[in-house]
Amino acid sequence: MPSYDFEVWQGDSALHRVTGVELERLGHAWSHIRKLTKRYGAPGRRIAVRDEQGDIAILVGAQTAKRLFAERAA
Repeated sequence: MPSYDFEVWQGDSALHRVTGVELERLGHAWSHIRKLTKRYGAPGRRIAVRDEQGDIAILVGAQTAKRLFAERAA
């Protein structure tokens, strides 16, 4: 099963990292992103998901992610 690393950035600094999260498919990363936005959802922060090669698979602003989750819940 592929593993992914999650990072929360403020500017060029990483505020939080979670490494080696195994997911069946990349789409399952959004549940982890949702949890991160609850804790690190301040304006100006970004959440990156890196694949096993270190490439960014998902990059989203924390505020944008919050809005997406709110829209889906409505």
